[in-house]
Amino acid sequence: FRVTSGRFADWSRTNRAFSQMALFSAASFSLDGPDGGRPFRGVRVGATYFDTLGLRPVLGRGFTADDETPGRDKVIVLSHAAWRQRLGARLDVIGTELRLSGEPFTVVGVMPDVVTPTWPANPARVGVDARQREFWVPMAQTPERIANTTSHVYGVVARLAPGVTAERADAEMRASAD
Repeated sequence: FRVTSGRFADWSRTNRAFSQMALFSAASFSLDGPDGGRPFRGVRVGATYFDTLGLRPVLGRGFTADDETPGRDKVIVLSHAAWRQRLGARLDVIGTELRLSGEPFTVVGVMPDVVTPTWPANPARVGVDARQREFWVPMAQTPERIANTTSHVYGVVARLAPGVTAERADAEMRASAD
């Protein structure tokens, strides 16, 4: 189901069942270039998203808590397919600048060819469409975002804490919904 960033902030502070949790939502930009802008679709994520999913980049790094700071969030991790198809699999891509919808973003990583959640679709499923997964950018944590309890637009990924069963996690999450 979709959650608000405020609810997620509450869960992050109070949960005992998960060792890590991260928000995610769809993101879309125009990849600016000499021939104009081309649609570029990806995912806006919390800094712990890749760690929560147990993923490591094949080049560079994932995101850090600093990358969630407003003004420091103009970094990007590319999907393996986007790196190959849009940037010619350049090995020197780390540290280069891409212009997304007129804004400069620095490439900090390239992920392996993986399947990850791309958007919270509806209560029955989470979207994993590869066409929506060309990049990941960090989700800047502003006071307004942390306090928001009305916009149910985010998905959550989580990793069970050691020794915690799915049943216990489910019970904890149900209790927190009350």
